[in-house]
Amino acid sequence: TDANGNYAIAVPANDTYVVTISTPAGTSPAQGSSDSSVPDITSENDKTHNGAGTTVTVGIVDNLTLDFGFIKNGSISGNVSVDNNDDGTGDSNLANVTLALYDANGIKIATTQTDANGNYSFDNLVPGEYTINEVQPAGYLSVSENEGGTDNDKPNDGVVNSIQAVVLAGENDSGNDFVEKQNLGAITGNVSEEINGNLQPISNVTLVLFDTSGNEVTRTQTDAVGNYEFIVPPGNYYIQEQQPLDYYNVSENEGGADNEPVNPLINTINVVVGIAETDIKNDFIEIHKTVKPGCGCATTEICILTTSIATNIADTSATIQWGKVTDVMSYEIFVNGKFVAAVGANVTSFELDNLQINTEYNVEVVSINGSGNKLVKIINFNTTDSFAWLPAVYNVILY
Repeated sequence: TDANGNYAIAVPANDTYVVTISTPAGTSPAQGSSDSSVPDITSENDKTHNGAGTTVTVGIVDNLTLDFGFIKNGSISGNVSVDNNDDGTGDSNLANVTLALYDANGIKIATTQTDANGNYSFDNLVPGEYTINEVQPAGYLSVSENEGGTDNDKPNDGVVNSIQAVVLAGENDSGNDFVEKQNLGAITGNVSEEINGNLQPISNVTLVLFDTSGNEVTRTQTDAVGNYEFIVPPGNYYIQEQQPLDYYNVSENEGGADNEPVNPLINTINVVVGIAETDIKNDFIEIHKTVKPGCGCATTEICILTTSIATNIADTSATIQWGKVTDVMSYEIFVNGKFVAAVGANVTSFELDNLQINTEYNVEVVSINGSGNKLVKIINFNTTDSFAWLPAVYNVILY
């Protein structure tokens, strides 16, 4: 064809020919052309349609009405995103989400996935009606579908994760977007004080949630009845209770109600949260420091003794020593209420480094026997300041 789309083929007269044409890239045969299901529109009566081209009988005159028609193909595009703040709109893009395209007869004709920016497209589409179905991504819930794209050419079809679109000739039907939100889980628990075998809630205790790499995810505090809650995406976590002032640790309900792996650290619970799961009963039990001071650590009691000593106290270090406890399995060291180490049964001293100059420290040595009974030994001391007497020194730089 020339610049105007015209063509001419010179052939001997009084014979029969078949004229065919390859569909140009990015187009589809138009209804009424000889390459479609409807015969060519022309004034000539000497041709028939055979599905592969047009058969024409050439008489003694030229046949100048054997035309072919094509329509530009179109495309459908959109985005999949995540609503992170429950306002109904997407805030971050979601990659690797699968989408399927169906024609007007409900036949699946293509599939694709969102790219790193959450975008997708179906290209080179014959103009007509289509349906895009999103495969619900694992760990997410549907928030909305932008029915009909930016031109709103189709109303809401009432089907979740489904958008209907009408593609016109040469149109990019864009804005066919899906918005998701994470199917969050929850972690709940309680912090309480044991008093004569009964539990009383402790409010305003800080709980910190970490991921498995040790990064803090979020933190919260217990309410008036000792309860706390974290709302989180599915995954693996651990909770650390910040030891409440004037209390000693008694126990942790390791792993909540579904018994995840036990974390060996005191005041720490491992948690595995499934999709939409509420992981309950991640509880911490404490005992007040005023309970049974100096009792001698009998059977089921937690005893508080002040028999530890601090030696070799320096500006930034000190050595903590304690007497060996019968039947002990391990010792745990706390500095100012924060866990710093666990040591073996035969160890009776521990070196504290990286301390602050001229600072007061409270150290607790918790011994644990095979029955889980605990003996707490405490010591308070101040680090020194060897340079406190030195006069101030000033450096003067002359230019």
